[in-house]
Amino acid sequence: VALCFPREVLSWIVEISDPHFRDGTDYLLAAQLRSRGLPWISHAPSLVEHLEADSTLAAGHSHRPCSNGVGFRLHYAGYVPEAADLTRPENRPLVSVVLPVYNGRDYIEQALGSILAQPYTHWELIVVNDGSTDNTAEILERYHHPQLQVLQHAHNRNLPASLNTGFQAARGELLTWISHDNLCRPEMLWCMTEFLVAHPEIDIVYSDMDVIDSQGRFVRLWITGDARRLSHRNTVGLSFLYRRQVHETLGGYREAVFLAEDYDFWLRASRHFRFARLPKSL
Repeated sequence: VALCFPREVLSWIVEISDPHFRDGTDYLLAAQLRSRGLPWISHAPSLVEHLEADSTLAAGHSHRPCSNGVGFRLHYAGYVPEAADLTRPENRPLVSVVLPVYNGRDYIEQALGSILAQPYTHWELIVVNDGSTDNTAEILERYHHPQLQVLQHAHNRNLPASLNTGFQAARGELLTWISHDNLCRPEMLWCMTEFLVAHPEIDIVYSDMDVIDSQGRFVRLWITGDARRLSHRNTVGLSFLYRRQVHETLGGYREAVFLAEDYDFWLRASRHFRFARLPKSL
């Protein structure tokens, strides 16, 4: 994923033993989040499997968009797994991508294009126009694709409500979402789907990402982090894929936690599900 305008709220560092943010950030922000119902846990979750790059899978996988000569090894298992063969129809689960948008005319076409161009083609794209007052609706009307569905909110209901609207319509076994000012690399869905198919013991996979400016120029690599540190900060970031069971168990995104809905989601997920990180920008 490439991020045009990173939301700083996603990288706030939380001190779990103290209801305040560290490093001099305004303590009132922490109090505000607590008042909105953010869950706070007293210890780092242990339901995490971390990944590291391993070159021993390079041979024989160059035909897969995800490989690029690099495989991944699970720390906890100590072995190098075979990648799933997504060229076989029975190995291709439907991936539902939700794209919420509010006044996104400047970037929505690029975001749409980054999904339409995915070489992993067994996906559905659900765009939720969250009461945009610019010409976003007119732009969306120009797109006619059998795998694209556009839903409309009559008025702006904010991001978590838009996500819930989108996922209520989703049919996929695997779920993800991107903001209208984000871009997915072409191999994103293939890489993450391939990993989850090969590893049924993992529920949520996520990756690193590039930060770009409003002109699409590279700014820096954003390395996410170990999900065992979720109790301290949002280590998952903006590039991820998870199983439908995760969404159903958590009951979707909490609409009272606007601007921290994803961090809240991952904190709640860490109590029940296993995460894995791909050390690759997607």
